[in-house]
Amino acid sequence: MNFKQKLGYTAFGAAIMLIGVLAANHLTPIAAQNNGVFDEITCKRLVVSNNWKMNVVLSGGEKGGLIAVLDKDGNVRIAFSSLSRGASLEFYGPSQSYAEDINNPFIRLQAAKSGGMLTLSHGTDTPLGAFLIDESGKSILMCDRVLD
Repeated sequence: MNFKQKLGYTAFGAAIMLIGVLAANHLTPIAAQNNGVFDEITCKRLVVSNNWKMNVVLSGGEKGGLIAVLDKDGNVRIAFSSLSRGASLEFYGPSQSYAEDINNPFIRLQAAKSGGMLTLSHGTDTPLGAFLIDESGKSILMCDRVLD
């Protein structure tokens, strides 16, 4: 290959790279920066990790959003969601799996149109106790047993 051919291929590659850079800058939907700070970032899921392990996950979908705090093994321990059950804050125990025990957290604070609820559980589908407040401000305390 002579010098003119090498120069032609180099120029051709540079032109393709320039087209790619221009297309990437003008076609991607990333929000613009303002004075070095992002005004708004739009994404479906954001993961904060340390040493390639997830620590915090923020995700959204058609039914609502989720913020989850994970332990060192990748298990969800705290979940704040606005999914199908309404806005809720859930705490899971060390022997639980968020994927399997999503309906049975140790502690759940939940808000709904008709009021709010605090539920205490031992990781099963039968809660130990619940404190309910309805929209009129009346409250009900239910207890299954006394904790030791």
